[in-house]
Amino acid sequence: MHRTPVLFVAAAIASAMPTGCATLTTAPAALDASHLAAGTRESGSPPAYARLYSFQGGKDGRAPQAGLVASNGTLYGTTSADGLPGNDCYEGGCGTIFAFTPPATEHVLYRFKGSPDAASPFASLLLLNGSFYGTTESGGTDGCSPANSCGAVFTITKAAAESVVYAFEGGQSGGLPVAPLVEVAGTLYGTTQAGGEASCGCGTVFSLTPSGTENVLHQFAGKTDGATPEAGLLYADGAFYGTTVYGGNSGCPGLDSDTCGTVFKITGAGQYTQLYRFKNVQDAWGPQAPLIDVNGTLYGTSVSGGSGSCFSQGCGTVFAITSSGEERIVYSFKGGADGRYPYAGLTYVDGKLYGTTIEGGTGENGTLFSVTPSGKESVLYNFLGGSDGSAPTGTLLYENGRLYGVTGSGGVKGANCPYGCGTIFRWTL
Repeated sequence: MHRTPVLFVAAAIASAMPTGCATLTTAPAALDASHLAAGTRESGSPPAYARLYSFQGGKDGRAPQAGLVASNGTLYGTTSADGLPGNDCYEGGCGTIFAFTPPATEHVLYRFKGSPDAASPFASLLLLNGSFYGTTESGGTDGCSPANSCGAVFTITKAAAESVVYAFEGGQSGGLPVAPLVEVAGTLYGTTQAGGEASCGCGTVFSLTPSGTENVLHQFAGKTDGATPEAGLLYADGAFYGTTVYGGNSGCPGLDSDTCGTVFKITGAGQYTQLYRFKNVQDAWGPQAPLIDVNGTLYGTSVSGGSGSCFSQGCGTVFAITSSGEERIVYSFKGGADGRYPYAGLTYVDGKLYGTTIEGGTGENGTLFSVTPSGKESVLYNFLGGSDGSAPTGTLLYENGRLYGVTGSGGVKGANCPYGCGTIFRWTL
């Protein structure tokens, strides 16, 4: 499996926590003053931060890592694990799809069963023609390579009718998708972090019809064009833009080779162009989240790299790149109060980019931050790792003046859930 150290850390939240958390409580508990301190506004104003739901780790799932999507006032998302192991899953279970209606009502639409069903979702859902589509890293076809099950694309209706659209077979078809899908003119597009070109197995870009016909647009070959795409694609100006965690150039202490990653462009017909090769650990390194387009400039996060000092790998960056390949670092995280390891993508609202870091901050459990395109960063909230959550992961969702997100751990703790099973939270702008 071609995963970066930080993604391993985030994924480990799912398997490290014991099953069978405390009794389900849908109403959000009040936070004590220490939790609210970092999120309060002017005197007399309500706190900007609110924890809406704490996962319990059983039937309702645990360790959500993907951003939420909204439809008709309800938020939909996934948990990467649960407390009910399936046929082809880690000890933490196969994961769930859930619906959450603010202020505090959560119910599980579907619990994944494992191969031949899908299992272990790490990506946000895509709403298309009234149904949701998504990817899972595991499940699907048994006995494929590079893993026993290479992952799947699934669909589910709001009435909870689920089916596997496509099961990856490894090899040239790709395997282990962890990125969300995008839709253009009725066709789905995405990436796999493994499979593809035989000598490398460095991942693919693919298209897929909703009926399940796959077409591989590009097979990554390694250092020359990039390797291991873990982020979803951005569609802009008639082409797709994406990133790879590895490949491109030397100078970064990767798992498989000393390479820092790339930014690429690809058409729906498969014409591939490399826009930028990250240079070294002082540059961005290891982008894992989708890019966003703000007035013709692409912005993204890298989980490592930059001028900060975090285990010689940097503490992560926010970077910008033009469609012609001119790159600049917007902000380098220092690893202290400003946070470290921005794992999720960015959300643009009224001239600012909003995001999260999974570690750092005054509570050492991650931050919610804003940064301007010119590089002025502000920490809006410091997660303290208690009932407010810890390790915020998914890209923030903006709805009606509020940002919604998830944390991979933290929340209400029970005897069998000492680290918390994750939360849904809200930040009012």
